[in-house]
Amino acid sequence: MNKKIVTLLLVIFSMIAAVIVSVFGKVPEDTTRVAVESISFIDPSKEDGQCAVNNDGEKVILIPRGTTTYQLEYIINPHDATELDVTFMIVSGGEHAEVSETGLLTFINEYIIRVRIYSNPLDFKFDTVLIDFSGDSDTIIDPF
Repeated sequence: MNKKIVTLLLVIFSMIAAVIVSVFGKVPEDTTRVAVESISFIDPSKEDGQCAVNNDGEKVILIPRGTTTYQLEYIINPHDATELDVTFMIVSGGEHAEVSETGLLTFINEYIIRVRIYSNPLDFKFDTVLIDFSGDSDTIIDPF
């Protein structure tokens, strides 16, 4: 065949394929599904549940020194979202703590850690909080 005819056939087939995909390639949306609009850490030690905010604009939860475990708490909006599954991940300071699938932090050392919570992958909402220790330390480490 002539190169021009082959090229013309390829163009025609490409155009037909584009039309077919645009007409039949869309997946209908599930109208019964309620999407997660937001997910936020909360601080149960505060009356309003709002986390403190540091000078860099980051959320902070202060816990007493000597704490070995801490249960992270959060809220998902709307409350009737279809998929309420979440994932916790330590973003920084992971060598000083571990987080379970349920958000239970277990501290290896008293060190500031940054934790992120993710909603389901389809909605992909997340929030981040710093966990820091407050109060007097029983042990004073002399750096010299």
